[in-house]
Amino acid sequence: MNTKKPLNILFLPGDTYPAFRSEITELYEKEMSSRGHRIHYVMLSEKIDKQVTKHVGNNIHHLVPASISERLQLIKEIANKVIKEENVDIIQSRDHIHLSKISGQLSREHGIPFAFHMTTLFHSLDKDLIKHRKSFGNILRYIRGIRNQRKYKKIIDSCDLFLPISKAMEEHYRTQFPKKKMFPLPLQAPHQFIHYEYKENNKPKSKKRIIYIGQISYIRNMTFMIDVLSKLSEDVEIMFVGPPQQDFVVDQMKAHARKLGIEDRMIFVGKVDKSEIPKYITSAHIGISPIPPLKAFRMSSPTKVVEYLSLGVPVVGNKEIEDQRYVIEESGGGFAVEYDIDKFSEAINILLINPEIKKQRGKRGKQWIEENRNYKILAEKLEEAYYSTINILR
Repeated sequence: MNTKKPLNILFLPGDTYPAFRSEITELYEKEMSSRGHRIHYVMLSEKIDKQVTKHVGNNIHHLVPASISERLQLIKEIANKVIKEENVDIIQSRDHIHLSKISGQLSREHGIPFAFHMTTLFHSLDKDLIKHRKSFGNILRYIRGIRNQRKYKKIIDSCDLFLPISKAMEEHYRTQFPKKKMFPLPLQAPHQFIHYEYKENNKPKSKKRIIYIGQISYIRNMTFMIDVLSKLSEDVEIMFVGPPQQDFVVDQMKAHARKLGIEDRMIFVGKVDKSEIPKYITSAHIGISPIPPLKAFRMSSPTKVVEYLSLGVPVVGNKEIEDQRYVIEESGGGFAVEYDIDKFSEAINILLINPEIKKQRGKRGKQWIEENRNYKILAEKLEEAYYSTINILR
């Protein structure tokens, strides 16, 4: 429990209510509030037609109808009112450019420190799309990426505490802002994953299953995993769990698998509720995370690797993604290899044909996650980053 004065935090997360991202529900709604901090969220809701305020312990949600045209102005008015009435100590925003601009304005007007959390180099992804698929929409996204790159740079320059998603992103921006106070905020394992009741008989009896959890999109080079599967023995199948961002990608994946004669070894589950994900992960023998080494992805935080390991499932991921490599190598929970079809298939095969190695890697990974990569630990460190930022500015 926090022994210092609890903080009043104004949070403009950019998500609709109720939030579903773990870094909001676990880090703020659960861990930060349990440490005595009072958090005011100003969020949009699809299910209301007038402003509503909901109190749950130290979490106060100020909800704005998503359908109204003046929603950004109303968010600013509510945030301004909260600052005046609640003696806010720090303002937090996350990714959203317009909400971050509002946060910066309120910070300057009221003399309150502003913390900005960035989870992805969105502008870099926008610029990369045209390299993978030429279309009018991607030309517009490329232009948007150039503009947003400048906007994000201004937001980072104006904030008092920058919270990048990874150490790699911190190092990237450190060259541009050498004196900026920064604290990496990588993704952690949710409580429900760490404490999930594992059932060994959940795994298929006739097949060895590898699993991919995540979005299905052409930017993710989905046929890579099918090529990996083609290198493995016929008793190995792959399960894809996640929403297709583009339907044609699934069609391309199936066509590629048919060409290789392995279509019957693929399972597409589609989008599932987050509470169901542990069931699917524990049905697999190995979790895989092949992430194309684009600039934005290199600086990402490996959500699924952390989730696989938290459930005791060993992983194979590529080492070009720096936080992913760090987690796999530090935990000993699998193999970090080059983004190469043969290297991936070889690492997967080592785990599949050596049940004892697979078991040991899964056990090591789970233990490391429990001790090093959970939101309870992160909340304590974030709290200190907030206090030091506030003290510096006073």
